[in-house]
Amino acid sequence: MMRLFKRKTEVREIPELTSQNVNHVLQTLYVKKVVPMEFLHIYHQFDTPPIDPAEWGSNPMILFLGQHSVGKTTMINHLIGKKYPGSQIGPEPTTDCFTAVYHSKKPYETQGTTLAEKNGMPFKSLMRFGQSFLNRFRGASLPATMLEMLTFIDTPGILSGQKQTSYQGYDLSQVVHALACKVDMIVLLFDTSKPDISDEYKEVLHNLRGNEEKIKIVLNKADIVTPDELIRVRDVLMWSLSKILSTVEVPRVHIGSFWKNCKKEKDIFDQFAEDCQDLVMEIVLLPSLIPLRRLNDVIKRAKSVKNHALIMHEILSNVCSTYECHNARVKAQLSEVKIEQLFLDIKKKYCLTDSDLPDPAVFREKAAKSNIEAWDKIDPKYAAKLDEFLNEDVRDILAVLPANREIPTALKSHFTHLMTYISKTTNTDDIKTPRSNPSPVKK
Repeated sequence: MMRLFKRKTEVREIPELTSQNVNHVLQTLYVKKVVPMEFLHIYHQFDTPPIDPAEWGSNPMILFLGQHSVGKTTMINHLIGKKYPGSQIGPEPTTDCFTAVYHSKKPYETQGTTLAEKNGMPFKSLMRFGQSFLNRFRGASLPATMLEMLTFIDTPGILSGQKQTSYQGYDLSQVVHALACKVDMIVLLFDTSKPDISDEYKEVLHNLRGNEEKIKIVLNKADIVTPDELIRVRDVLMWSLSKILSTVEVPRVHIGSFWKNCKKEKDIFDQFAEDCQDLVMEIVLLPSLIPLRRLNDVIKRAKSVKNHALIMHEILSNVCSTYECHNARVKAQLSEVKIEQLFLDIKKKYCLTDSDLPDPAVFREKAAKSNIEAWDKIDPKYAAKLDEFLNEDVRDILAVLPANREIPTALKSHFTHLMTYISKTTNTDDIKTPRSNPSPVKK
C-alpha cells in the first residue's frame, strides 16, 4: 500500500554487549529492530507511542490506584517519610489530579504541561491526552531518601457514576493504561469498609491487561475491623479480583494501615507487619531489578507489535488486490463478527492465545479511528529484524544480565526505619533478606 510518508528512525551502532551496558544496548536494539515495525504498522494509533529516550534513564516508577479515600496519598507519604508538596488527606475525595512525586533538593510543585515538556522526565508521551489531562497532571518534588531511586505516581480517586466523567475531559482508563505500560509496579488499594469494586474501577482494572505481573494489592485500614471481619473482607476481595484480573492464581492481598493513629491490636497487626514488610521489600528492591524489568517490558512490547502487524496484514490480505486497497473494503472487515472470526483464524494459524492478542472490541474501536490509508502489510525485512531481537538478542542479554537482588545501599537505612516504625512488635533484627535469585523474565 502506498504511504504518504515514511518515518525515519535514528540509525545507531549496536555496541558490544556487557553486563555494564545492558540498558544502553537494549535501547539501541529496540530503536533498530522494534521501532521500524511500530511505525510501519502505526502501532501508536492502537496502543502507546514508542518508548521515549527519557524513559530509559528514569528511576523505577510505582503507580497507586484506588477509589477515593482508600489511602493512596497516605501510603505514599508513609513510604517517603514526609508529606509531599500539595498532598491532602481526608474522608472526601481530596486528590483530583495525577501527581508525579520525585526527588529534588528543595520542595516545589510543577504544572503538568511543564512537567511533560521537561527534559529528562519520562512523561512526554502523556501530552497526547490533551490539555484537559495536563491541567490535572502535576509534579511534586522534595528531598527524600526513597525518592532518590524511586518515583511515585498518585492518582485521582476513582468515583462512581457521572461523578467520574463529568469534569475530566480526558479518558481516565486510557491514561491509566499508558501509565501501567510505563511503570515498574502498580499498587491497587482497597478499603476494608468498602471492598466493593465499582463498574468504573472495573473498567480501569481491565485496562491493566498485559501488566498483571506488576500488580500488588493492598487491603488498607485493616485496623478498623475485627479479625473475623478482616478475613471475610479479604476473601471477598480476592474472589472479586480473580474474576477481573487475568491471573493464573488468586492474587495475594496484603493487609495494611498507614495512618499515624493506627491501632496496633496484636491479632491484626502482626499479620499487617509481615505483609507490609514483604511489600516494602519488593518496593526497595525495584532499583536493583530495573534491567530485568526493562527487558521484560520491551519483550512484551515487541511481541505485541508483531501480533498487531499480523492482524493488520491478514485484514489487508483478505480485502486488497495487488495494486489497490479501498478504505471501504477495510472498514467492512471491522464488523464485530468478522473481527472475532479473524482473531480465531489468526490464533489457529500462528499458534497464539487470547492473551497474545488485543481485546477484539478495543481493536475494532481503535481501527475505526486510525488512518486506514497508512495501514501496511508486513515487510519481511522488518519482521526478520524483530524476530532476531526476540530469538537471539534477548538470549544474549539474559546471558549477561546482572543477577543482583539486593536492597540498594542508599535505601537500606530507610527500609530499616520503615520496618521499625510500622510496629513495635516487629524486631528489626529479624527483617527478611531478599532472595538471591531474580524473578524470571516473562517471555
